[in-house]
Amino acid sequence: MSCSCCVPGQKTCLHLHGVFPYIYVPYDGCGLQPERYMRQVAFSIDRALNVAMGNPAASTQHIFKVVLVSGMPFYGYHAKEKHFMKIYLYNPKIVK
Repeated sequence: MSCSCCVPGQKTCLHLHGVFPYIYVPYDGCGLQPERYMRQVAFSIDRALNVAMGNPAASTQHIFKVVLVSGMPFYGYHAKEKHFMKIYLYNPKIVK
């Protein structure tokens, strides 16, 4: 059954504002203050992506923000929640 409002083969463009793709990365802290550590991670990812895209001198920002969250890891048994960095990116093409 198809929707009466949709025409087969017709394309549309949707702009959602304030919604960013994200990834989770385990947080270990490395003995630094969380805010400082997350800023360094964001800077390092931006730099690595600029290098990978063939423009190491670019100052393009790919990371929107990094926040500290806690939750159960996806795999295996865990008795308690772990800390993760939720890394928001500007461009969904970067999340693979």
